[in-house]
Amino acid sequence: MSQTPVVSNLLIANVVAYLATMLLDTNDMYALFALFPVGSPFFEVWQPLTYMFLHGGLMHLLWAIWMIDMLAQLVPIQKHLSIG
Repeated sequence: MSQTPVVSNLLIANVVAYLATMLLDTNDMYALFALFPVGSPFFEVWQPLTYMFLHGGLMHLLWAIWMIDMLAQLVPIQKHLSIG
């Protein structure tokens, strides 16, 4: 089954974010992009979107990629998300 551009971009974003956490200071990445409670002094408005791209290790990343692929095959609306 060919993947839509949306699914492909999600997979690429996950891999890029994982590589960034491996190459950059992990504590800074998690402090900026992990999800903190709304009342926390560490909360930022982008965190509800960025936390899903942080991974705890290679196996966690591979599991996330597998889940994205499996869900994309199950959800019929993915046809409406493809561009082009």
